Amino acid sequence: MILKNSECSVKTSEGFRLHKGIVRNAMTAASVKECEKMCYEENKFKCGVYSYRYSEPMRDNCLLCDRSFSFLDAYADIVPDRNYDIYAMSDDFSVCKKEP
Repeated sequence: MILKNSECSVKTSEGFRLHKGIVRNAMTAASVKECEKMCYEENKFKCGVYSYRYSEPMRDNCLLCDRSFSFLDAYADIVPDRNYDIYAMSDDFSVCKKEP
């Protein structure tokens, strides 16, 4: 399944990642779109924000968090890391329709 609407998430911070203390799940994704899909399809919690590492797809390059971006503490929850970007999921998951 592919998420067909590009409005499912939006890049909110370049060169930053989520602090390990707020990461609810760390996964391996082949692309940022796959990381977005993992966030969207997370069933243990509602994923509100994720960070993705672009350099060399390695283990745990997709970090999922249950907080909304607006509730992140810029001093405690976000860490400078030039290899990552942070994305916020849409509050309305109905914009994230799937294609077969």
